[in-house]
Amino acid sequence: LTIKPSALAMDDKTDYIRCNGSAFSVTPTGTDIPEGTLYIWTVEDNANVTGQSAQTTPVAAPISQALTNNINTKQTVVYHIIPVTDGCMGDEFTISVDVEPTPELTLNCPGDITRTLEFGSCALLLEPEDLGTPTWAHSLGWTLIDVTNDAPEDNMYPEGDNVITWTMTDSCGNTETCEQHVFVIFPDCPNAVDYEGNVYH
Repeated sequence: LTIKPSALAMDDKTDYIRCNGSAFSVTPTGTDIPEGTLYIWTVEDNANVTGQSAQTTPVAAPISQALTNNINTKQTVVYHIIPVTDGCMGDEFTISVDVEPTPELTLNCPGDITRTLEFGSCALLLEPEDLGTPTWAHSLGWTLIDVTNDAPEDNMYPEGDNVITWTMTDSCGNTETCEQHVFVIFPDCPNAVDYEGNVYH
């Protein structure tokens, strides 16, 4: 007579998808989970989320699916999990997954700059701090934001319209850009005056 171990009751779980479209991953926990326990599940349909699906063939942990939130508020997907050990089913437990929306990023560039070259200069020197500081906002309130620009490494700007692109990137790789212009004007030549006071342009 062989007595198979039962798939014991598991703990309910919660998880969180910070980056919309990525996958959650949950390894069930409980007391004395038999080796080789597999899992099947159903899922409460959430019409605002894509990627969730039932699993009718037992699979090993971790339990994982990539979920995409298609609206602009946080959504929850609830999975009802049943552990299976040697064909015997254990008690159902749940995994609730919160999925953040794709955030809205706002980036405002510093103001445009207009400068005149000095006589004899071929380009205008502007240090990074001379460009000013952009302002930004993140709809989810995240603060781990990277803001960069493609200003010339030598800080020199030739005559004409020099376009600087600023890029804001959050921790999920979402980006927003804006443009700042540095207008460099070639100076007018000074008037020449001869010894008789005649002015030449």
